Amino acid sequence: MSTTLSIGLSLGSSKTLLSLRAKLLDTAGQQVGDEIASGFVEIGGGFYLWTYGGFESSFRGGVKFYAAGAEGAALAFCALNPQEIAPAAVSPDAIAAINVDSTGGTLSLAKAVEALVARSVGNADYNAAGGVVTFRGRNGTTPVATLKLTGGGNRTESTIA
Repeated sequence: MSTTLSIGLSLGSSKTLLSLRAKLLDTAGQQVGDEIASGFVEIGGGFYLWTYGGFESSFRGGVKFYAAGAEGAALAFCALNPQEIAPAAVSPDAIAAINVDSTGGTLSLAKAVEALVARSVGNADYNAAGGVVTFRGRNGTTPVATLKLTGGGNRTESTIA
């Protein structure tokens, strides 16, 4: 699935009226695809906005920006990681899949939303032996919420899937 992103560039006041180009680079610094000449808008004073709709949700690497005809003189670079590219959509299916009853405690709305987003992008695990669900942040490591599931005594690993 392709995703559209806009990236702001601050090149300095001496870098106006440029015809900019971009190249996608993989994690080894190798070019991915062709040079990109479209999507650039000069905002003014050396600021540009680049919008590109061909990012694959699994792309990891970066974007090199340079003036047309000067590929060897990078003006800017930014890293891109899958979690920054893929939209974190919370669908009704993701919400229903959490299936948490709150009889054993409270959870703030902010933490509940973080947990739902974490679950929708696959950053949640369930320990059936302890009845504990751990939701992890964007980096997949930092816990944003830990819940102890209570009631019924019949929870299984498939409850959180």
